[in-house]
Amino acid sequence: MNKNIKYYAIIIFVGILAWYKVLSFWFFRAYEATWLTGLRPYNIVNLIKGHGFLYFLDYKLFGWNPVGWYATGLLLHLVASIIFFYLVYKLSKNRLLAFLSSLFFVASTAYHDVLTWASFNSYYPLLLSLLLLTLITYHSFKEKKNILFLLLSLLCSFLGFYVRETGIIIVPLLFAYEVIFAKTIFTKKSIIRLFKHLSPFIILLILFFVLRTLYGGTGGDTADGNVQLQMRLMKDGLYWEYAKTVFLTLGKLIPPQIIPYTFLNTFRESLYKHFDPNLVNTYFFPVLGWLIFAGYGMVLFILRKSKQYFKTFLFFGIWLGLFLLFISLAIPNTPDVLARVYEYNTMRYRYF
Repeated sequence: MNKNIKYYAIIIFVGILAWYKVLSFWFFRAYEATWLTGLRPYNIVNLIKGHGFLYFLDYKLFGWNPVGWYATGLLLHLVASIIFFYLVYKLSKNRLLAFLSSLFFVASTAYHDVLTWASFNSYYPLLLSLLLLTLITYHSFKEKKNILFLLLSLLCSFLGFYVRETGIIIVPLLFAYEVIFAKTIFTKKSIIRLFKHLSPFIILLILFFVLRTLYGGTGGDTADGNVQLQMRLMKDGLYWEYAKTVFLTLGKLIPPQIIPYTFLNTFRESLYKHFDPNLVNTYFFPVLGWLIFAGYGMVLFILRKSKQYFKTFLFFGIWLGLFLLFISLAIPNTPDVLARVYEYNTMRYRYF
């Protein structure tokens, strides 16, 4: 732990340097007030349905003073970055890789409205912290065979389900972890052991969906036009159209992970002189995204014989793919949204 302190200090310093100005931001469009007051009376069920626990806590601690709300988001982002460092280090046994990854993450603009709208979106780093802690404690359980780590892992995952439904991705991620980092796979004994370890998480996931049905799920989700598109395509049996939309949505989510979105918007606009603007608007971002993802696949191919890097890069490649797929399946972009430029207030979907 002591050897990591200097890395933690630098990550925290860079994170504060990158984002401290958000502390002087005002509330955006009164979303915070209208969302929180819409959850009255403030009871457990209403706060769960509205993902409102952090809003309610911020309100109790800071009133309607936005500095405290933004400080909460920044603090949680710094915490998530430190935990991310620790997970990468535990999986790769490489401090430099963990440090560079976390440094890039803590200051990246790929998802900046998680920070610039942190008065409203601070539960994103909270959920990420819980996901990372689930994996860390599960990894410790596999290493030390201590049931306490398994219980902590179950607790973190279950809390994550309720911070945001996106947290359910932790179950397939644990499965990916088991397969990638297992010493032996595809033997009868190893498969039985795998399902024995993961069965408590599957039971928790089923329990979550049962409870979610009882309290009615998240309010307001079906008002989203993208969600309505998904419901209509499924109801009408337009599965091919749904698959195509998911494919394009997933591709569009990728490029701003590594290229500043303002540059991407400008570059796409420059193509209008040479190509049909409608085709460019619909296909440029998604095709570029899939090319980038293919490039990551090439990196994996090059690293395939590296004992130190391959498994870690493969695991986080699957991490990336699972979250992109989840978002694309849940909120596939309407043609209108698909053709839009990247916007400052839609970058949070790339946070995970």
